[in-house]
Amino acid sequence: MNKETLLARLMANSQALAQALEGVPHDELEKPGAIGQRSIKEVCALLTAWDGEALRRIDYITGRCLEPPHDVDDSAYWNNWAEMQVAIKRTMPVRGVLVDMIGTHQRLLTRLAELSDFHIERWLKQDPQATQPYFTDYLAQIQTWRTTWDKAHPAPGGLKKLWQSVKWWQK
Repeated sequence: MNKETLLARLMANSQALAQALEGVPHDELEKPGAIGQRSIKEVCALLTAWDGEALRRIDYITGRCLEPPHDVDDSAYWNNWAEMQVAIKRTMPVRGVLVDMIGTHQRLLTRLAELSDFHIERWLKQDPQATQPYFTDYLAQIQTWRTTWDKAHPAPGGLKKLWQSVKWWQK
């Protein structure tokens, strides 16, 4: 995979996620059990954390950071890490988690765009998470959740729809 393909995939995934979350009231995004035991907010916290981890791994590959990433096969470590990431964001409002997620993802896209082909190739070889397989999995689950949610909450029409979209963006 080359840089342009990877960037296109990451941008398409983030756009698909934005579409899946658009118009859903924030309190719905906090309800547990949307994805396994997690809320959509918690999943977004994990996606944000993984983007941050990707930035750290890129820093290691490029020599900006000398501390190597943790062993990818240490599932106990990564399970604990995931729980800590969710706990950190749990007290934040949904809007804060979404803003953080968008900002961190944008920093990752910018960093990738700046990387040389040499560094991209090294990163892809050394980091099994570089292509973000977890994002693809979570995105599919969020889209399935959204389909179910839409069936239970039919979209209003006309002025009511406009008012709800204005209220959603103000949160």
